[in-house]
Amino acid sequence: MSYSRRVYVLVVVLAIITASTVTAVAQSPEGATPVPTIDENPLVQDAQVYAADQGIDLDEAVRRLKLQGALGGLGAELATKERDTFAGLWIQHSPEFRIVVQFTRDGEETIRQYIENVPFADIVEVRTASVTLAELEAAQAAALVAVGDLGIPVESGLNVFENRVELYVTDRARFYAALREANIQLPDHVVVITVDELSTPEADINQ
Repeated sequence: MSYSRRVYVLVVVLAIITASTVTAVAQSPEGATPVPTIDENPLVQDAQVYAADQGIDLDEAVRRLKLQGALGGLGAELATKERDTFAGLWIQHSPEFRIVVQFTRDGEETIRQYIENVPFADIVEVRTASVTLAELEAAQAAALVAVGDLGIPVESGLNVFENRVELYVTDRARFYAALREANIQLPDHVVVITVDELSTPEADINQ
């Protein structure tokens, strides 16, 4: 089984689906009991799966998914306007449904102006991180450039939960030996993680 790579960069950019959640009823012969059709609303379909996974009712699942759509704009705005302190945003689904926002300093004060009069203000949790998202992105870019000529397959992701860059390799000993031989020092906040296998590139259907 392939190791699933999760790139935690503003992991909340979802489409906002505004279609009404009306269940259609199939036409039935006179006197027969109407037979409901399967709800074709994508939001409701996703909510049904999410509700079953989280053990919540459908209305709450729909509410949460709609909130996720609204959060994409907030994450993008923070990344642009608060670049010097913003360290990432994500949704925590359990044990409690929370919106977690990280800053390197002054988080409570910074976020206040962005969540006034929004429906999710009461579930926002602010945390403090060591480095900003922009710094992690720079460290990731530098790390990939540094190891690019080693001849060893490497994949990378940003883990905003842990506030770090992750490099994925299948042979840690070989990778570290190559780093020593090339006299390469990885940037701060970069960790190496051993995986069973790297992801398989998707086939190009245009070929």
